[in-house]
Amino acid sequence: SSGINAEWPLRPGDYNRFTEQERTEQEPILGEEGDPDLIREMSVADYPGKFGRKRAKQAEIKPKLGRSPAKHTNKDAGIVIEPCEMLGAASIKPFSEICNNPSDGSQAKGGMKTLECPKFRMLQQSCSFQMRKYTEGVWAMTKMDLKKDYKESLEIAQVTLQSYLDGENWVKDGGKGVKIGNTAPLTTISVIEKDMRTVKEAFLSVFLPSSYHKNTPQPKNSSVILKKTEAQVFYVHSFGKFNPSYDEYQWEFAKLASMLKRDSRKAILNMPFIYEYSNESEDNEQRHEVAFQAVAY
Repeated sequence: SSGINAEWPLRPGDYNRFTEQERTEQEPILGEEGDPDLIREMSVADYPGKFGRKRAKQAEIKPKLGRSPAKHTNKDAGIVIEPCEMLGAASIKPFSEICNNPSDGSQAKGGMKTLECPKFRMLQQSCSFQMRKYTEGVWAMTKMDLKKDYKESLEIAQVTLQSYLDGENWVKDGGKGVKIGNTAPLTTISVIEKDMRTVKEAFLSVFLPSSYHKNTPQPKNSSVILKKTEAQVFYVHSFGKFNPSYDEYQWEFAKLASMLKRDSRKAILNMPFIYEYSNESEDNEQRHEVAFQAVAY
């Protein structure tokens, strides 16, 4: 089937799309609430967030799917992976190699091509996720076509935004179009229906360099939208997997939602954000982030 809703529903906590092998390899949660059969029936609001530890008596053997932890025997008892252990699988590309203005206290590495990134202040940090307060900024956005599959829709949106950055714009004081430098990350925003499965709207957006936050070049293409954002707080989970698939992004959203529930954090779960700092041409470390906006900040 085609279309974003069929191809990439972006349902945080959706466990159904994983094959049995993938679930066996990636199962992050076990314990009283961690029966895989139960997880498959849960929505994101109920996604289990209990990270109790269950040690195998004889060996660290992967859990057997379809069997309640209460029925585990010495042969199939598994280990609950704590959040810190679970998230350390792949090395994450540091901000110092991406941003010329890193917000994590590091210094941009000389001799490397770096880009301007949105500035944020770290409010809280754990091994599982970060709570960041981003400063105000100006973004260029375009709506993604939900009737097309995700990859095609993303490519079309990228061309639209890149054309705006490359000069398909006009400045109020000067009239002529200007070339706007690229920034990082490339951000995907989805709005999910109440069923937590159907994508209502999806947008691709880029942060505009701070030098263009005043007298911002206006787009000639009506499908490009300029949006000024006030300071906002987000819960962000970073991972470094090489060229993650749609399902792998979903898995990371599910983990973040689970961690937030575990810590009784309130977030807007029906509006997931992807911050993409890497591209397919990179063959070493990568940086990908999934985020939910915090409530009541």
